[in-house]
Amino acid sequence: GVSPEYKPPLLTQSFVSGTSQSLVYRFHYSWISCECQPAILRTPTYLWRDLKCGVDMPIFEKPVEEISLDDVEQLVSEGIQEGKQVEYKEYLNLDDGSADHKTTLLAEATSFANSDGGHLIVGIPDDDGRPKHAAGFPVNEIDQTIERWANILRRSTDPPLPTSSFDISAIPTEENRHLIVVGVDRSWRSPHRVTTNDRFYARSPSGRFPLDVGEIRQRILQTEHQGETFNEFRNDRIATIAGDGERFDITSS
Repeated sequence: GVSPEYKPPLLTQSFVSGTSQSLVYRFHYSWISCECQPAILRTPTYLWRDLKCGVDMPIFEKPVEEISLDDVEQLVSEGIQEGKQVEYKEYLNLDDGSADHKTTLLAEATSFANSDGGHLIVGIPDDDGRPKHAAGFPVNEIDQTIERWANILRRSTDPPLPTSSFDISAIPTEENRHLIVVGVDRSWRSPHRVTTNDRFYARSPSGRFPLDVGEIRQRILQTEHQGETFNEFRNDRIATIAGDGERFDITSS
């Protein structure tokens, strides 16, 4: 077995959840979680390979803007099933004001933000959650499309998803067809609500699911506790550096 305090290569931060034995590791840009007992963990060599519940997929280590068509095609060729860290959609059309497509984008993004982060890849048809091919879908005015999607994520979530917590990138496939990748980090302001249907979402290995009232309450309490812990840590550091006991409280805007 491996001690929970053990920090394998490539990891920048690790901790064991207080409510479960899940291990959560932060790589350079992605939160990777493994629902397994610490004793199962082996010395990792690269990304998910030795976290038991994943595979070696370099795409999840990259910043969203560096993800290439080859990276996405590797997901397809490996038959990587959608689940807690990745979701596929054949297309989303937000140009015609479709409420359903808008809510789908918001539900998937907030489910990642309210869990351990992940990637939504639009332009991939799937068969029971397994990607079929990286076809892309017709997209006109790429920059305007990305800005429109980002505005929806900021303006139709409560509390608003911070701009720093997500990235959106378009990958050309053929002619005017593109894949759109939405990478979302775990949010420390969660849970985020989708304002178009007044629901909260999270993720499990089976994918997105709605939170019930008890789960929402628990997550709000966890976020408040994290804020208090951060305040205490910050105040202690300020007092140590400044050499006095003056305290400063942080409140979320």
